[in-house]
Amino acid sequence: MRTTSPCSGLLPLVCALLILAVMPNANAGPQDEGKRSVDFRPGVQLRPRFEGYTFNPDHRVNQRTRLWFVLEHARTRAKVTIQDVRQWGLEDNTLKDFHAEGVDFHEGWLQLGDKDISLRLGRQELALDGQRLIGAVNWSQQGRSFDGLRLNASPWGGRTTVLLSRVPDGDRHDLFLLHTAWQVDGARLAFPLIAQSNRAVKSSLRKNNSRWDRFTGGVHAKSTSSALSWRLEAYAQRGTDHFAYMAGVRLGYRFGPSLEPTLWLDYLSGDSDHGDDKTGTFDTLFATNHKFYGYFDKFLALPKHTSAGGLVDVAIKNKGKLGPGVLEVATHLFMRATEGNDKSKGAIAAEFDVVYAYQATEHSKLVAGIAAWLPQGSFADNEATRALDTWAFVMLDVTLSKEPEPTASRRPDADVNSTPPGPAAPDVAGLDVTRDRSGDEPQSEPAGDTDAVATEVKRSRNP
Repeated sequence: MRTTSPCSGLLPLVCALLILAVMPNANAGPQDEGKRSVDFRPGVQLRPRFEGYTFNPDHRVNQRTRLWFVLEHARTRAKVTIQDVRQWGLEDNTLKDFHAEGVDFHEGWLQLGDKDISLRLGRQELALDGQRLIGAVNWSQQGRSFDGLRLNASPWGGRTTVLLSRVPDGDRHDLFLLHTAWQVDGARLAFPLIAQSNRAVKSSLRKNNSRWDRFTGGVHAKSTSSALSWRLEAYAQRGTDHFAYMAGVRLGYRFGPSLEPTLWLDYLSGDSDHGDDKTGTFDTLFATNHKFYGYFDKFLALPKHTSAGGLVDVAIKNKGKLGPGVLEVATHLFMRATEGNDKSKGAIAAEFDVVYAYQATEHSKLVAGIAAWLPQGSFADNEATRALDTWAFVMLDVTLSKEPEPTASRRPDADVNSTPPGPAAPDVAGLDVTRDRSGDEPQSEPAGDTDAVATEVKRSRNP
């Protein structure tokens, strides 16, 4: 097991801030006490989750345990999040196995600035535009974080984010993000541009020692008021021997607290010719695919999970209050956009999801759900894939933290770019579909997801 000092890597910055924050000033008088006070906010989260399949005896309980510290002084903030992610019963011995391989620093960043402009350096979460392309993957017990530098600014009434990061997913590469969003007459308009390249990576660390570039950009628009909710988005992807695209539309209406139906359509392009050197399948990058493509998580890694055939998702959903909690119901019909490289085409399956969330106390919530998977088309005709399958989960989420006061200096952390240090709002389940009306809170897919892992389906020169 690799062992490091708690102050290794980028964390000396955070540790230095902690030392300076609590170090007494011998020359300070009583009148200076208020000026140099440091706000210290600890928090802890325990989140065990049982998961099981009807036709698979491998039922399991996995658990997230997180401990974080947020410090703030004037225009300086810092956060450290330590987490342990494990599956119950996987250690070799209840006494002798004490290595804790699942312990990690999920976050460790330092931020300078205020609500108008701020610079954040270190390991951090990032979630933008409903997490279609970049998400924090909160459903997954480990979640996702990036090592990098992020600039947030608010010019001309909008919000601009710039991120520089090196990521290991798929083929190790550099990630550059430029994201700008504006609020316009009851709607939010966002324009993301994501550039990826491995040209600055040492040749020995490149996959197949090949160089590649890829650019993904588009528009994300959604309603932010009234009972009528809608979302429109479209993205194009261009890279080395690669061109792909995707589009999504959603339309819903809130009739009352228990009735909020939504119609949903997503189209992700597939590869039209598997015999050439070019690729046409849209890659969802670092998305939180769990919130879009059903709880069964059959499409966490695109294009791999559709054999480079793209994806069409037609869905009907409803979210509403039922008794003391919130009930969500969704029906999906999944189809390939083009024929896959395994010769399959057309309908893939229908999926039915039912999830109920109950806020038991101020700091704890209980969420339970079940999903059914019904193969269609050629999958229903294939003996190996035609069986009905069901999956269920029960999750307890307990979060204890010292909530911050809504001061102006903390507003940079209230944007859609990071997970707030406290618990989720009590009127939602803390899951993806329950948050979809606002669409920007960090959410996610299950542990062990591979949605951002680049696949090798006709992609020798692509990530």
